[in-house]
Amino acid sequence: MHNTDRIGWIKVTIKDSEMTALQTLLDTFRNLAQNKREKGDHFERLTQVYLRAMYGNY
Repeated sequence: MHNTDRIGWIKVTIKDSEMTALQTLLDTFRNLAQNKREKGDHFERLTQVYLRAMYGNY
């Protein structure tokens, strides 16, 4: 069974709760990034999306 969610611009698939959605997303960032700068950029974007979703545009 697969659970699929969309967070920001990245599609996340979780297989039978083996990993949390956050772990899966961070692994995706690591795999997509060409360098540490890109990893940081992905993480910053995730943080922005999360904060906007939880607290609105302040």
